[in-house]
Amino acid sequence: MRKIIFAGVLLLSGTAFGNSTESVYKSDTILPPALKVQILKVLKAQCAAGIMDWGLSERSSSLVSTGHYITEFKSQYYYDGYHPSVQTIVVESDRSEASVRIVHGQCDDSGR
Repeated sequence: MRKIIFAGVLLLSGTAFGNSTESVYKSDTILPPALKVQILKVLKAQCAAGIMDWGLSERSSSLVSTGHYITEFKSQYYYDGYHPSVQTIVVESDRSEASVRIVHGQCDDSGR
């Protein structure tokens, strides 16, 4: 019985942590660890309606200039609460200024 309860807890805790840094970013991403956390925090705060659990994944990241990155994400979400859809979210981030700005992607409920 204890094993069944433990397995249930593990299963529930795994689903509760969807869109973690480990599940979102590619293993060979060029983004520094602290910046990955910061970007994900901003996306979860500003784009919650545009990202479903386990629906966010890094497509690409590029270094534009020293410490300045552009990252493109694939985001799966439910358009109206029932119909699945996919969008691209593009984020500019700067490690030296610790800033993150969403430059493309619908990150609120307007129009849905």
